[in-house]
Amino acid sequence: MDMYEHSYQMDYGAAALNYIDAFFANVQWDEVNHRFAQAQTLHRTLVKEARS
Repeated sequence: MDMYEHSYQMDYGAAALNYIDAFFANVQWDEVNHRFAQAQTLHRTLVKEARS
């Protein structure tokens, strides 16, 4: 998330919190959760292999 003024000033003026709300409203949380689960699985696999 870009929080420099140029990223939200045109659409949100000084209302940076509205920009943040809009940003997070557009995040595809199901996809985030899916990718995070994949990363956790991969991490566990790599740690297990490193210990073997």
